[in-house]
Amino acid sequence: MMPLLQLHRRLLPWLALTFLLSAPLLQAGDVKISAALDPTQINQGQDTMLRISIAGASRANITLPNVEGLQFFKAGQSTSIQFVNLQRMDTVTYLFRITGFKPGAYTIPPIIIVAEGQTLQTQPLNLNILKSSAPGFNPPPGSTPDPNNPTDESEISVDPEQSGQPVFLQLDLKTDTLYVGQIIPVAYRLFVRSGYPVSSLKSLPTLQSDALTQELPEIKPLPYQASINGVPYKIFAWNGSLTAFKSGTYQLSATQQIEVVDQERTLGGASSLLDQLIGRAVARPLELTTKSHTLNILPLPTEGRPASFSGAIGTFTFVTRVAPTELSVGDPLELNATIEGKGNFNRIEWPGQPSNRSWRGYPPSARFQALGDNGLEGKKIYTQAVIPLSADVKEFPSLEFSYFDPEKAQYKTLRSDPVTLSIVNSTSSLSGERNEPSSSSVPTP
Repeated sequence: MMPLLQLHRRLLPWLALTFLLSAPLLQAGDVKISAALDPTQINQGQDTMLRISIAGASRANITLPNVEGLQFFKAGQSTSIQFVNLQRMDTVTYLFRITGFKPGAYTIPPIIIVAEGQTLQTQPLNLNILKSSAPGFNPPPGSTPDPNNPTDESEISVDPEQSGQPVFLQLDLKTDTLYVGQIIPVAYRLFVRSGYPVSSLKSLPTLQSDALTQELPEIKPLPYQASINGVPYKIFAWNGSLTAFKSGTYQLSATQQIEVVDQERTLGGASSLLDQLIGRAVARPLELTTKSHTLNILPLPTEGRPASFSGAIGTFTFVTRVAPTELSVGDPLELNATIEGKGNFNRIEWPGQPSNRSWRGYPPSARFQALGDNGLEGKKIYTQAVIPLSADVKEFPSLEFSYFDPEKAQYKTLRSDPVTLSIVNSTSSLSGERNEPSSSSVPTP
């Protein structure tokens, strides 16, 4: 017969669990809600996760808003239980996947939630979708593919040599010729046939080249679905950029490490009869390799290279602005120069207005504003303090910016218009108290 003390010890955990599970729920007035997006900024064609947490209610009715350009898909829910002052509180988290193919800044209005007889609403949420300039990106007509209704295969460009494989990696480029220093968009797409047991992605796509550098976001993209030759696939997409630093002709490919799960049956050698009957799951590494691409990297031409060229390659505009236009000798004015377009902004170095007998120019500061998802499009804004040294100065001079246009294979120089100024002598200079700049601070041109 089991001793009474041992019986109590065995029953105590069950009694405690029964008590906790039968504890009363908190009153409806204690219902709390929250909503969050993760992440709050995505690339065009990628997804974000909406998490709505409701504490104090085991059931709720959620009314999602209609937002033009966005679609919502239910992705599951989870429940957690905690106890506050011997009262049970259920927290249910509802997951929704949000997809958008149109770039822009979106505001998701308050989401209406009815729980425990109360009507509540979340705070508005902001989502920023960046434009994708990657090759091979063809958003379907309308807005976004429904994960339960795969995208039409005519909208997906797939290498015929790879289609039909259960899993494969594809490298997409827009060009097969570029110049040293040029930056171009690159896209990788990992295709996984529906039901194929990929358990994890162990690495990002890795470029196999000693002539280019690669920039890829350090994120795991959420997959979307597509139909290829009537077969459903999950597709993971990465958009990035490549920069050439060595001329020559190269074979370009990329690899990616993934992990797949195999089901093994080891009759007679398994540790239990259950293992012998149903087998066991074994994870194994798998390396994927893209098809090889031939890439021709050309050196920049020396003929016709302007003296003001500093390495910018792409297509750009150049606009300057100065203020104020009425000032005294020795007073600073602010020069703003904006270089906008598409190209290798990381190599743009603009010197601003140099110092000479008429002007003292301080080193300009620069900031970059990206307009796309891979740093190829945007604008670089320079700000410089410049001081006139003489009342004889009548205008701010024309400035120039030079770049190489790879499409037309030629250098181009953009020039700003001169700006009329009204400069008078300062009071100190009229009284003879003005300190002339030393020859070392104002170099002679």
